[in-house]
Amino acid sequence: TYYLPDTHVINLRVQKEFVIKTSQRLQLMFNMFNFADAKTVTDVYQTTGPWFGQPAINLGGTVVRFGTRYTF
Repeated sequence: TYYLPDTHVINLRVQKEFVIKTSQRLQLMFNMFNFADAKTVTDVYQTTGPWFGQPAINLGGTVVRFGTRYTF
């Protein structure tokens, strides 16, 4: 049995809501995924050869997303 390392990912979200009228709202959002920029191995090569057991895929870097939502 072969186990890969544990995946530790920190995601952050900040949101602010503004009331424009009694039935209208504007939301501003900021999301940050993989805040600590973890490079955890999520897959290894399993075919026979010189790459056997070597990392094939790592977690991607930090992703930042800005968004707005208008509700009426």
